[in-house]
Amino acid sequence: MSSRDDSDAELEKLRQELISSGVEPHDLTPLPGQEERAEEALSRILRAKKLAPQSERGIRSSRRNWIKWGSCLTIAAGIVLILSLVVFGQAPQVVHASTPPLLTFPGAVEGTMPPVGRTAASKLRDLATRAAQQPQPAGGPVQHIVLNSWWATTDESVDSGVRSLVVPVERESYFDRNGTLRAIERRGAPVSQDGLIDAPHVPTGTVVSTVSFESLDPGPRYADDLPTKPTELRARLIQGQDPLVCATASGACLISDVVDLNHNYVVPPALTAALWRVLAVDASITYLGRIHDRLGRPADAFTTPGEDGRRQKLLLIDPNTGRYLGEEVILTESSPQFDFTPPAVLSFSALVEAERVARSQVPKDQ
Repeated sequence: MSSRDDSDAELEKLRQELISSGVEPHDLTPLPGQEERAEEALSRILRAKKLAPQSERGIRSSRRNWIKWGSCLTIAAGIVLILSLVVFGQAPQVVHASTPPLLTFPGAVEGTMPPVGRTAASKLRDLATRAAQQPQPAGGPVQHIVLNSWWATTDESVDSGVRSLVVPVERESYFDRNGTLRAIERRGAPVSQDGLIDAPHVPTGTVVSTVSFESLDPGPRYADDLPTKPTELRARLIQGQDPLVCATASGACLISDVVDLNHNYVVPPALTAALWRVLAVDASITYLGRIHDRLGRPADAFTTPGEDGRRQKLLLIDPNTGRYLGEEVILTESSPQFDFTPPAVLSFSALVEAERVARSQVPKDQ
């Protein structure tokens, strides 16, 4: 049996156990692109003890491979998404055929976003200078990351064609420098009518899943060991990207790299500064102006066309510190994957915490 068959069997076993206990599945369709990553991660976790140590940890041949370990953090996209939609799937836990309202952009009509902005280079260089002036993160050996997110998924089994859902998720991770990673998924907070997260900026939702495991490549020091010279960093990032996708969507791929790093690591200020300088030389990334993010924080907003041409990626940066705040994906053209009416928010993630903590602060297994 292949590793994919193993993961399929594990997910189906969980589904059947829920059904036998009287819980009828509401929706088992994963988030866009999550099924493959979640199954792959699950199969690698199941085989983790059988894997031989790797003597060489070179650059990944594609961007998808170098962040493959990170899918373990969101293994709940397979298991937790099933639980969140099966157990908590009835209203009002998810929103049917509706997404959070768009953020408000300077000069744009309410409910819309400009597809492009003005040249971003000088603003990104200024933010790089501010980021470089921030203190080095202090604290213990564990990288603690908290994200508040809304993710879109689609159920294609309904008679009318497709039904799109938006699922609120809180993700908390503890990445120890010894390689141990602990990930906690919770039901996320609702948003208010103006699109802000209507809850304290700490994890408060019902815990859906907790997993702990030994991390795979590239390990807990990945962000610390990346080069901070922009030309070298850009070359490293390009080496890790899919050339077929990123040749025509370089800005989208670079922003995805920024998001992956900040959602999995406490990124050092020097690396943050280097990332902004790398983005500054990509003409496809433009500046939309000063806005407020989902947590009500001031943010400088940048955008670039997505890889498929139907979406815009949005990057949010703290204007005072140059720190990463979050990202959003906006559907700008109708897509057979969703029944949302463009423009519509397909997903957003707000970085709530990125800090180093002591091992004593890591929650114990229940």
